[in-house]
Amino acid sequence: MQNFQLAELEIAAFNLLSQLCAGSAEGRKMVTSAPSFNACFDKALGLVVSGGTTLQDRTEGAVEETDSVLNESENKETLAEGALLEPVSLVEAAYALLASTVLTQKIQDSLICNSSFVAACFNAARGGSTSSVRKTALRIIARLSRVASSESVLTPESAVDLLRETIIESNDTLEGAEGRNAQILAWEGLFCVFDKLQGEKQEQVIQDVGKLYSAVVKNRSLSKFKTASERLHSAELAFLLTRIMLLALGNDHVVQTVGTWVIFPLVGTVQWRFDGKTTLENDEAVYWEACTNHSLLILATWLEQGKPLTSDAAAPSNLKQNIWMVARPGKAPRKAVHFEAALTAASKNAESSARLAAERLLTWLIESEQDS
Repeated sequence: MQNFQLAELEIAAFNLLSQLCAGSAEGRKMVTSAPSFNACFDKALGLVVSGGTTLQDRTEGAVEETDSVLNESENKETLAEGALLEPVSLVEAAYALLASTVLTQKIQDSLICNSSFVAACFNAARGGSTSSVRKTALRIIARLSRVASSESVLTPESAVDLLRETIIESNDTLEGAEGRNAQILAWEGLFCVFDKLQGEKQEQVIQDVGKLYSAVVKNRSLSKFKTASERLHSAELAFLLTRIMLLALGNDHVVQTVGTWVIFPLVGTVQWRFDGKTTLENDEAVYWEACTNHSLLILATWLEQGKPLTSDAAAPSNLKQNIWMVARPGKAPRKAVHFEAALTAASKNAESSARLAAERLLTWLIESEQDS
């Protein structure tokens, strides 16, 4: 009983410290610089690496020391319980504390080179005992990926393999909030690690980005996401995907991978968003506004670089006539405004950088038509 009471106190302490660290940078600094923090950190690290100690483990040790305490049948009954001496929630709380402090430089330097810890997080992210453990382990890997290097235990390649695997699993097997949360965490991690990857890995990520972005924006413009949480998730996801596309702008090798199959969903985003009848909920609007700005900046930058908008498929005449279908509640989908009309609206109403990008694209379309 005392062990369980102690565990409850430790859970409360870990959770309180996690909240202080997650609340602000000042709170995180206060906690991590406290004289007794190292002992608390080591305790949490030990729980994560070991996964917790079971009552069976502790009882077996006691039986070896004194067989007279319990008879054989009582021993078997006690061992069969297999209950956690440290409740699962203690391991969850330990993960939460480490995740809340992992942005601290000295902790990053410590954890990124701890092979036992990295292995434990990989195992937990793939098959943790609870959704909380899986999610927090994934969050730790995603946050550590920003400092991953070929010299550390967590390399960019190993991080991206886990993150891409998580995305595939969330598409195929995970449902509801758990799948959506896993996707967001994985894409945030991929953004952090993208520039560190070799060309082949970058191509794989960009192919994933393009395919998913096309599906997300089509489904959203056709109102196929039925709940507010699904719509909010799709908006945040679209923002994260276009943010990764921005990273690939100056990479000739990766841009060749992008091709027209990404161009037209970006064009369609502008058409849908600047169609006069498009409406969005407040929570998702900020993400889609940023996503639309990204789309205009990407298209304008590709134009100025002469790629990949020079392909026949992305010829100005095809972009001007691009058809993008949008929802009409209770009726068959309709065509959104053409790209040129959407650019005209964006050049007047968009945020400043997006407005300038729209003006450049609009000028390009007009001049290209005159030259043809």
